Amino acid sequence: MIQLMDRLLRRWIESFDELGTIEHYKSQVMTYRYAAAPRYDLENFENGRFSDKEDWTTGEESPDWGGFYTYTGQLIEYVEFCLATGICSPLQRIEYQEGKKMVNFRLHVNGGGSYIQEQGWSNEEKGRQLINSPYDLLLSVESYQFDAKGKVIRADGIHRMPGLGQYFTWDEYTYDASDTLLRIRRYFDQGTNRLIYSRMLAGTSAEMIIDKLAAALSIAVVDALVDDRQKEATRSGTPQSAVEPIGFVNLSYRYADNYYPMAGYQLVRTIKQDLEEGIFDFYSFVREANYIDTTHLEDLYAQLDQLIKEENDPDLGRKMLRKTSAILIRTRLHNRLPISDDFGAVALDGSIEGHSVEDMEEILLACGNDPAMLSLWKGMGML
Repeated sequence: MIQLMDRLLRRWIESFDELGTIEHYKSQVMTYRYAAAPRYDLENFENGRFSDKEDWTTGEESPDWGGFYTYTGQLIEYVEFCLATGICSPLQRIEYQEGKKMVNFRLHVNGGGSYIQEQGWSNEEKGRQLINSPYDLLLSVESYQFDAKGKVIRADGIHRMPGLGQYFTWDEYTYDASDTLLRIRRYFDQGTNRLIYSRMLAGTSAEMIIDKLAAALSIAVVDALVDDRQKEATRSGTPQSAVEPIGFVNLSYRYADNYYPMAGYQLVRTIKQDLEEGIFDFYSFVREANYIDTTHLEDLYAQLDQLIKEENDPDLGRKMLRKTSAILIRTRLHNRLPISDDFGAVALDGSIEGHSVEDMEEILLACGNDPAMLSLWKGMGML
C-alpha cells in the first residue's frame, strides 16, 4: 500500500506540468453547462458512464478552478487546478483490470491550493513542500479484492489526513443471498471499526434519515449526560450534586468531517459564576460526557454519510445535529435531568462558526432556542 501511495504522489507532482492541457480541451468544447455543485465525481463512474443527476443552472460564473478527464481501457483520471496558483487539487484516479475497479486514488489539497503563495519554486518544489506539511494534503488509496462471482469482498486502504497522519484500513463487504450489497464495515489499524455503508430502502429521503437519527441521538446524548452526572456525584462524594440543574448543553462537532458529537454542559451555578466574572461563552463547559454510545445508530450514521456524499451537501450533518439540539430543548432532556427554566442547547463547530453575536444568535435559533429566550440571555449578559 505504501508503494501505491508513492505512485499517487509521483503522479500528482507530474500533473503540475499539465496545466496547459486545460486550454487544449477548452478548444474542443461544443457546449457549456453549469451546476450549483460539483458534478462527475469518479466515485459515480460505473460501466463507462456517470450516474450524477443533471440539475443544471442557467447561471455562469468566471471559473477559479479548471480540470479535465482522461479515459483509457484501464484508467479514468480527473485532474483539476486552481487557476490562480497552478496547484493541482483534486487528483482522482481509478485503475481497472478486465473491467473491474482495482485501485482508487484520491488526493486533495486543503483549500484547493488557493492559498499557496508563489515563492519562485519549481513544480517539484511546490509538491514536496506540500507533501512535507502535516496539514496540507488529504490522501487516500484503496485496493480491491474480488470473489469468484466478481463481487468486491475486501478493500485495503492507506490514508493520510491533516492532524491525524498516516494510517491503514481494510473494508469488509457483506451481501445478501441475491448478491445485493448490504453493508461495508471499515477496520482501522488502531483497533477500531466503523460502518461506512448501509443499504437504504427505496424511497428513503435525507429528511427521513435526519429525523430518525436526531431523535435517537438525542436519547443517546441524555444517556451520556445522566451517566456523567452520576459519576461526578460518586467522585465528589456529594450525591446531591447529581440533581444540580443544568443550564446549557453544547454538542460540538467538526463540519464536513465528523458528526458524532461530544456533549458538554454547563450547570446553572457555573453559568452564574462565569457571568459574574465576565468570562461566559457558549463554547465553555464544566463537564463533558466523553462517551456517547452510538453503536446502535451506526446504520443511520452510515446512511447519512452516504447522502452527504451523494448530494455533496455537508449541511445535512449540521441540520441533523441542530435538530438533535432542538429535541433536547423541546423534551427538556427527555425529562430525565433537572434543568433551569431558561435551559438551552446548541450544536456548534466552534472552529468555523459562532464568532460574532449575530452569527451566534442565528445558530441558537436554528438549534431550537426560542427568540424570547435569546432576549432573556441578552439581559443576563450571555449574548
